[in-house]
Amino acid sequence: MDEEWRERIERLEFHQKLLMELIDERHPFYRLIIKRKITEKEMSKLYSLCAVLERKLAEERKQGMVYHGELLDEFIGELNPKLNPEETIMALKKQGLYIDLVTVLQDRIRER
Repeated sequence: MDEEWRERIERLEFHQKLLMELIDERHPFYRLIIKRKITEKEMSKLYSLCAVLERKLAEERKQGMVYHGELLDEFIGELNPKLNPEETIMALKKQGLYIDLVTVLQDRIRER
């Protein structure tokens, strides 16, 4: 790799560190994504997973189900290995993403 590219990469990494400091408590999920070096494609897959599980939760509620342990199992099973399930759920909730789903997932974790 030539020196110019190395310097550019080092500068980008430094700028990323500075930007991490700017991301405050209102954006803990984005901070987690950056910290764990999740790609845009991997983040998209996580959003898709949450959307699917949110639809399943709505369907289960329509059917009168109150225990949703399988949703947690599916979330954990499909979650990117770079991410910790509890940390991800907490970050999503704090940032206000998929609130219904992550609240249920958080409850299931507490029950285990």
